[in-house]
Amino acid sequence: MDRMKIAQDRGRHFAEEQAKRGLEWKIAWISSASSLERAADVIWEVVEKDFEALRKDEEPESYSSVSGQFMLLAGLAIENYLKAICIKHSGAYSDNRKFKFGHHDFVSLATVSGIEFNRADSEFIERLEHFVIFAGRYPAPKNSDALLPRVRSDGSWGNLSYITGSDYACWKTLLQKLHAALDD
Repeated sequence: MDRMKIAQDRGRHFAEEQAKRGLEWKIAWISSASSLERAADVIWEVVEKDFEALRKDEEPESYSSVSGQFMLLAGLAIENYLKAICIKHSGAYSDNRKFKFGHHDFVSLATVSGIEFNRADSEFIERLEHFVIFAGRYPAPKNSDALLPRVRSDGSWGNLSYITGSDYACWKTLLQKLHAALDD
């Protein structure tokens, strides 16, 4: 299959301006985050039904879990809100006119945002990053280091590809912090 050819002489300036505005407008990031948040809410309803079936020792509706996809969308929403906050504080572009936040490093974004996160929030943010990078999209990471166990604040350890029944509430709490930071 061939890709459609780009009409090089048509619309280049318009496309560049649209891309630039999209990256630098805080409201564009908030709008994207809000849509991702809504989609994650919808998927959580299915995840919750599956959890409930398992709690009742019943078979879930499907053995194809969508919990990883919930974490993917939840993570993308958090990422977009964090980028909106970072752009609000320091602008979208570096001195060399490159977009500063063209990565999925949630820990870095959380640090740049200036928001204080407790240890549980920090661990959850790192797990969301893990799902955005690969666990919500692919069967395995490009680099096996992503599967190495991490030591959690409670002393337990394991890889980051897990979901718990409390993740939704943790996510909503994070969203409240991010919404408050955007309102400042």
